[in-house]
Amino acid sequence: MPLDALEPTWINAPGGVGPTYDSEELRRDIGFILAGGATADVSRTGVLDVRALTVTLSGSNVRINPGGCAIGTGKGAYLTGATVTATIDALAPADATNPRRDRVVLEVLDPDNGGGAGRKGQFRVITGTPSATATAGGGYPAAPTSPSITLAYVDVPKSGAGNPAVTDQRPYTAAEGAPIPVRDTADLATVPKFVGQLASRMDQGGAIVRYDGSTWGRVDARTNLDVALSQSDASTVNALWGPGSPAQMAAAVVAAKSSNQDRFTFPVSNQIQATDEGLYDATWTIRFYNTDGITPKASTGYLRISDNGTGLNQVHYGVTNFAAVSDVSVTATNITLAALGKLNFNFLIPDTVTAKHWIRIARKG
Repeated sequence: MPLDALEPTWINAPGGVGPTYDSEELRRDIGFILAGGATADVSRTGVLDVRALTVTLSGSNVRINPGGCAIGTGKGAYLTGATVTATIDALAPADATNPRRDRVVLEVLDPDNGGGAGRKGQFRVITGTPSATATAGGGYPAAPTSPSITLAYVDVPKSGAGNPAVTDQRPYTAAEGAPIPVRDTADLATVPKFVGQLASRMDQGGAIVRYDGSTWGRVDARTNLDVALSQSDASTVNALWGPGSPAQMAAAVVAAKSSNQDRFTFPVSNQIQATDEGLYDATWTIRFYNTDGITPKASTGYLRISDNGTGLNQVHYGVTNFAAVSDVSVTATNITLAALGKLNFNFLIPDTVTAKHWIRIARKG
């Protein structure tokens, strides 16, 4: 026997015979075209445009700018918002002794779905409790029990201690399948993780990242860095040494072979930092010379690519031991780097040399 689905939108009812639609069915149908939340049947709550529903202050008045949002619930998604810039309310007077943190929300009053009486959407400022720890969250009022979205909080200093300040708290959402804008790594952690999910990193110029089942990786243009140092300074005997100073490495970037090289920096000697989190491969090739920088010099030791840890906490991604050679390479593959992750490049030999280096780092996901 067939199983009835939700009433499909839309079907005519000639002569009054046919489907009838209630509000929950319509909300659920809307929800199917929005990005999912924690579960597949609950839409993600958020503004539908990064410019929408920003909160500002005009004196003591809290103002809302136009735009729309989705508020996901277990009974479907509400679409609501504002069409013009308008004042929500005035802030309560500052306390004489302590600061305060207020919450600015858009809530849905729907008694059929856990909301209060009124059957409407409304913006409001929920005044916090003055507290010495207000800037750390003390006295911050809870979100409404009605379906709602928190748009901002407003820090109100104690009387005479300065002006109120708004901090944006809007979550972002999107249509199903579209990248969900996120502010940073912490915000990215709120996006449901399933293979193929896309997000737009607002802190990385809108870069698109995709979840592959284990990590988020960029899917936009190729990112790689080629560094070719013609010569680096002589090492001291038995020194842990690498390709040179930050200035040397930056000057040695091969622009013609690099893509998005601005996504890499050189914090200290022998170290390269990747701006973007992702999966990387790295190769380092080195040729040793006598101190004249011309005559190749065979040596023995090891070549190493590692993380930024120290001692037993340091992870060695690639190590090559070598004996009596002047040319040597080391490769490290499938290195998972967090945003601003660092790679160190070191070798250990018992000789004083100069060296020429070639380094390639490529983000693969």
